[in-house]
Amino acid sequence: MVRPKVVFINCGYSLFHQALIYTCNIKKIETVELQHGLITAGHIQYSPNINIGQDTFPKHLLTFSNYYSQFINTHFICPLNICPIGHYYREKKIKKSNLACEKMVMDLRNKYKKIVLVASQDIIEKELISSVQKIAVSRPEYCFIFKQRVASDINFQPDNVILDEKYNIYDFINLVDCNLSCFSTNVLESLSNKTIGVLMDFSNLASEYYGQIKKDCNTVFICKTNEDAIKALDLEADSYRGPSFYANNNKQNVEAFLNHLS
Repeated sequence: MVRPKVVFINCGYSLFHQALIYTCNIKKIETVELQHGLITAGHIQYSPNINIGQDTFPKHLLTFSNYYSQFINTHFICPLNICPIGHYYREKKIKKSNLACEKMVMDLRNKYKKIVLVASQDIIEKELISSVQKIAVSRPEYCFIFKQRVASDINFQPDNVILDEKYNIYDFINLVDCNLSCFSTNVLESLSNKTIGVLMDFSNLASEYYGQIKKDCNTVFICKTNEDAIKALDLEADSYRGPSFYANNNKQNVEAFLNHLS
């Protein structure tokens, strides 16, 4: 019989993981949730309004940085059990770029003034496609690289929209000028001194999930209309001013956490 000392979970509020956490907690097995996307005021899973017990909640939470602790309350977990570790894959991609993807973007820069990465999401993809097509027609001097989560047939009419299925979305970090989405975490993952994040506020989702981040960060823009988005995309990148959304040295941080846990 296998009896693990620790069980890691990537999404503690799914029904399967809640059952797994509950069982582990009964058997005194340590449970650790890894932050897998945004944690903001819109994610009430991490900030229950009342104390409903913690039987199905993990004992530890590993976050991208200290920034996200403000959206997590004691009904969910003890603050001492929140540990910022960073983002391994993001850190890896920043340190070692994909040379083929880099060449593709460099070639596009010979033709276009700006490169816009579009991070799609299933629940708003139809609205996002419609907006991208209209914006692309208004800005033929910009190139829009459209990245889907799940591949499907899309026929973009403007020539300056590319449906890319060859490269990982993280391959474009530090290569583009803007990231256009609704509430994708990739907007934060791509922020830098030369990259801005433009969020289409479909069904108020961008405001719900990025409202506080927008207040804290000068390079994120929430747009109600295509015209607002075009104005944001036209802006020149400003020096980034805001919190650190991702801690550095992920490997060392994980090792320190494991040593503390043991």
